[in-house]
Amino acid sequence: MNPKKRIMEFLNNPGCCHTDENSCTDCEKVQQIIDGMSMGTATLVIEQAVSEKHTENYQIKELENMGRYYTARIVGQDGGVIHRLLVDKQTGEVRFV
Repeated sequence: MNPKKRIMEFLNNPGCCHTDENSCTDCEKVQQIIDGMSMGTATLVIEQAVSEKHTENYQIKELENMGRYYTARIVGQDGGVIHRLLVDKQTGEVRFV
């Protein structure tokens, strides 16, 4: 199981789409990863969400654990804040604020 690929597949389609019981084990592992989302996983989720909106170069700054959410700032090359965002640890949803 490629963790990054499975996490992204799961975030795009959170329901189990497997018919055999062995494959559902992979879905359960991915759900456990999301439930206990690390900063690394949050970074992957943020990168996917931001890359869908922006083609310019950016950096993820001030990634902080705030309980159920991670907060972060997306900063452009000039140092200006492009977006502030929240990542829901339980759903993987990225909210731009």
